Amino acid sequence: MFMGTSYRRLVTMQLPQVILLLAASLPRHYALKFAQGQDDVAAPRSQDEILSFKTHHKTGTFLAEQLASCVQRVGQRKHVKHPGADRGFHWDGTGLGPSERAVHFVRSPSHLARSAYLYHKQFPPVEKHLKLPAKWPAELENCSKAQSYPPLLRENRQAYLARVPADVGLLMTMATYGGTTLREMDQAMRATGSDPRVLTVCLEQSFSDFDGLMQQIVDHLELAKSDKLLRCFGKQNPSTFSFGTHTTSGSVAKGEDENLLRTIKSEDHAFFGDMYASSEAALKCAAGAPYRDSSADNSMEYLHYMS
Repeated sequence: MFMGTSYRRLVTMQLPQVILLLAASLPRHYALKFAQGQDDVAAPRSQDEILSFKTHHKTGTFLAEQLASCVQRVGQRKHVKHPGADRGFHWDGTGLGPSERAVHFVRSPSHLARSAYLYHKQFPPVEKHLKLPAKWPAELENCSKAQSYPPLLRENRQAYLARVPADVGLLMTMATYGGTTLREMDQAMRATGSDPRVLTVCLEQSFSDFDGLMQQIVDHLELAKSDKLLRCFGKQNPSTFSFGTHTTSGSVAKGEDENLLRTIKSEDHAFFGDMYASSEAALKCAAGAPYRDSSADNSMEYLHYMS
């Protein structure tokens, strides 16, 4: 193990020198563990390292997919996990390998609920589960709104959301898909809050500070910052973005977005004990909410599209 090193040289060395020599004789992964005195550290960062993008429903899956493609195709990284891999749409913060690093997209829960409501009420149904029969969860089926607007016979989820008033549709969304996603986001954030392998970012930052967000991702994944990669990322920049079909354009009148957010706040307080407002994701993403500036309509459209 120590061939070429004499006994006399070892015994005359200071202790730090001996430690470095021992570490140098081991494979790098184990040397890192030895030198740092840790039982579980990340493997050396190299082209073989796995780079992952984790999202939840309506938290930036489309954007993360585009960025993952840029990293794999332009950044020439061999091992990139796209959103959806290993339960990536429903990530609970576990399952990362020692040589894996992740960018984890979350979102303000109130914005998430609003976006899910608008997206799910579109016709024809945009997701398969929206063709299933509409049904209130047991804990709310006796509330006044559920009693006033019961699902019709054989009415599917999309049709129900499109038929009922916005406050009823938002409550249904918050009690089902919104609540499930909120709990997933918070669980993943608590599980990885001190894990250096995970960078958690807010989807809202993609509008309020796109360049800053891209820089965080480049730094965390240790990507070579080439002009080609930055151009690939830049195609998703909202200041130059062209909207396609994955959007909810026209589904809400100008200025109505703030009314929906106020309704969500009221429903959260009345039915969920401020669960949305006090969540981990809400506390992280509140400062990056882009709906307070004069570009609110464009930001709403962009964030609907990218999620």
